[in-house]
Amino acid sequence: SRQFPIHCSLFWLTVTAVVASQFALCHEALICRGWPPLSEAGLCKMWASPFLIWAPAVFGTRVTRFWGLVVMSFTTTIFFTMISINGMIRPSIGHLAGVSGILQHHFWEILFTSIFWSPLTFVILYFVERVFGDTWRAIFALPTEIISFSDTWRSAWKVRVRGLADTPR
Repeated sequence: SRQFPIHCSLFWLTVTAVVASQFALCHEALICRGWPPLSEAGLCKMWASPFLIWAPAVFGTRVTRFWGLVVMSFTTTIFFTMISINGMIRPSIGHLAGVSGILQHHFWEILFTSIFWSPLTFVILYFVERVFGDTWRAIFALPTEIISFSDTWRSAWKVRVRGLADTPR
């Protein structure tokens, strides 16, 4: 079996923690009844949740940061799609059946809407992750690769294709 370097394992552990934190911060909005409306604190937590994406940058290379951002932007889109669906339906399915109820009754709508909006979310969060992540790395004097977006994309694609080619059949 292939061993991941320690920083790669920490990176993916941090990505998982960010996704779990995003879910926790959005949970109040996911199960909001609609009336009384979502509290100001719940609204702030929901809108702050995407900005946690800077945290994994400490442990990642440019390529792992790229793939982590793909995962985090897709999950962010899923959470916000579920919040939107919960807000449109009366009675609120999130309030009555919880998050699993939203997923159960609107799975395909969530999936297709998230696939459609994820590229836009990725572009927006790429800028945020790049600025905050590189600032975070500069504060701790960690090395940062200075490469363009297209170089990052090519490097990420080579690793992915090489990784697929190296797997035993």
